[in-house]
Amino acid sequence: MKTIFLLLNFIVLVSCSTTKYNQQIQVSSETQIINSLLDSIYTIELCYPDYRLSNKNNKKYKVNKHRLSSIEERDTIQKIVLLKDNYLDELFLEEETKSYVKRKLGETSKAYEVIKNSEKLVSLQFNPELLKQKRVEFLTKKQAELRNINTSRFGKQDSILNVGFMYFSRVYYSPKHNYGFFKYTYIGRGTCGFNALIFFSKKEEKWHYEQTFGLGVF
Repeated sequence: MKTIFLLLNFIVLVSCSTTKYNQQIQVSSETQIINSLLDSIYTIELCYPDYRLSNKNNKKYKVNKHRLSSIEERDTIQKIVLLKDNYLDELFLEEETKSYVKRKLGETSKAYEVIKNSEKLVSLQFNPELLKQKRVEFLTKKQAELRNINTSRFGKQDSILNVGFMYFSRVYYSPKHNYGFFKYTYIGRGTCGFNALIFFSKKEEKWHYEQTFGLGVF
């Protein structure tokens, strides 16, 4: 009896450890998938394009104190991106959205197929510290406020540039886990913002950007 009891305890411990290990892999994978695709879905030029900036030798207009004054400043200033919180949102695709994707991309497209038959990861955790982009720091709203950053004002604040908010949904996969998507929302200054589905595939153990499917701008 004692031997059976010890054996059962061992099985429970192994099971718990395995579950925790699997969740860690899932959390890491989910965050790293988004991280590996960031450069393909967003660049700083999106809301701060060259044509709205002057350069050192050609200032054609008066610069608002919250705007960048030059291309050089845009390329060198410390940038932050704000995240909603430390959780990814669940994604509910209405039938109207599915029909829209079907109409635009076709019923036989991989994108439509994965939307119809997608699975999601078990874990609800998200680690913003794993998000990395050149010259950009990702902060939750709480982290930014602790550093006295005004989270409601986009643009330049002293020596930093508040690029805007980024929201991500959970990552969803095809049954074979070799194709997937997530919803991406960006809210920046002025009228610079949009919703989109980001589709990606797995090739040779690496995640690759496939396409962006726009759901609307604001």
